[in-house]
Amino acid sequence: MQRTTPQEIIVLGAGHFGTCLAQHLAELGHEVTLWARSKTICEAINHSKRNPKYLSNIKLHEQISAVHVLKPEVLKDFSTIVVAIPTQHIREVIKAVSSGIQTNQLLISAAKGIEQNSLCLPSEILAETLGERSRTMAAYLSGPSFASEVAEGQPTAVTMASYDKDCANKAQKIFHAPNFRVYTSQDPIGIGIAGALKNVVAIAAGACVGLGFKANASSALITRGLAEIARLGVALGANPITFKGLGGVGDLFLTCSSKKSRNYTVGYRLAKGDHLKDIVETLGSVAEGIATTKAAYQLGMSHGVRLSITTAVYQVLYEGLQVNEVVQQLLHASARQEFE
Repeated sequence: MQRTTPQEIIVLGAGHFGTCLAQHLAELGHEVTLWARSKTICEAINHSKRNPKYLSNIKLHEQISAVHVLKPEVLKDFSTIVVAIPTQHIREVIKAVSSGIQTNQLLISAAKGIEQNSLCLPSEILAETLGERSRTMAAYLSGPSFASEVAEGQPTAVTMASYDKDCANKAQKIFHAPNFRVYTSQDPIGIGIAGALKNVVAIAAGACVGLGFKANASSALITRGLAEIARLGVALGANPITFKGLGGVGDLFLTCSSKKSRNYTVGYRLAKGDHLKDIVETLGSVAEGIATTKAAYQLGMSHGVRLSITTAVYQVLYEGLQVNEVVQQLLHASARQEFE
């Protein structure tokens, strides 16, 4: 596939994933600007080509620079805007700079989650802040992709979804490389639900291992987690096939089977008896699954969709139940048909 010519790209968010995407794009020849709220982080990136807080072991490309001030007029200089900030902050940031976002620009969201107050996916947040134009200018990146491995150039495959086929293809060309294969989709809702709820299931998967359960239990949990994700996604209008792909089962498997996953770590530590407050304070970065659990639970309730694993995680995080208690609830639940 022929790549696009080098572009001026701004990545909003200099966390783990924003930093690794900036590195990947710069290595493909694009001029990349990273926006971070922290002036200290920006100065370090500009002076030493290292992010001192996230992926600090990675020497950043010379074509990456950083800014800590973000104004609408700043965005007009870029052909592509990559949103790599936590879902709970997308609305605030995009609303503040929306007047600087032009219809001829490409907007790519790499966020995974559900906004707590509105129960909106990233695609729905952009639709509410930017209007109908977001359908033809926005794409959504998801799939099994640990930031550290992307930054190291490890082989990775992801999905780029957009309501507009041409938009998805443009975004694909910007990111695609032998070590970062990008497949397209026209199902932002399916990609969004899968990317959000896999973090909730990963908390449960970490707790499963933390309790000492073996491979049988982990395999069952991941499989039933996928069924749960698909049920909610289909209820919201997603294509069922999406959940069989990279953004569905691929991302779920990765996040639920590795200690590199922050959400897995949250569940593991909860099962070992750590308090949630202590886990959050020492984790080092945001575990999207914590906020997403509450939103997903409410979304399932509002659509009448049974979400057994999500409910169990919600009870631990927000109702004070112990991990052992909710495990017993799940194990003693009534027998059902597998596909219903």
